[in-house]
Amino acid sequence: MTMNKIIVIKELLGGVIALSMDKGIILHEKLVENLNQGFNLILDFSDVKVASPFLNASIGALFKDFTADEINNKITFINTSPSTEQTLSAVKRNAERYFSNSQEAEFTDKLVENVIKEV
Repeated sequence: MTMNKIIVIKELLGGVIALSMDKGIILHEKLVENLNQGFNLILDFSDVKVASPFLNASIGALFKDFTADEINNKITFINTSPSTEQTLSAVKRNAERYFSNSQEAEFTDKLVENVIKEV
């Protein structure tokens, strides 16, 4: 039997601001840990202000290691604002497309590495 686990975002992050990639990585690590343990996850976004860098780092990055079906079947989002739902939908769509094309992903990763080296 699969167990459900609720992750209250504002408790995990220690506040209601979820804008940065750094905060997204905190959630991402928690998600991977729990998904690998077989949990179905309920993410509670009550009172949380969200931006796409946070969602890209937390949810979008899951598509590297999990299929879209696994993510959609094992993670439920609750108490999201309409703007969070729109952003989340775009992040999931873009991440699925990005990680499904390994050549494009590899090229983009190398391009980003080179840009970072130049800065």
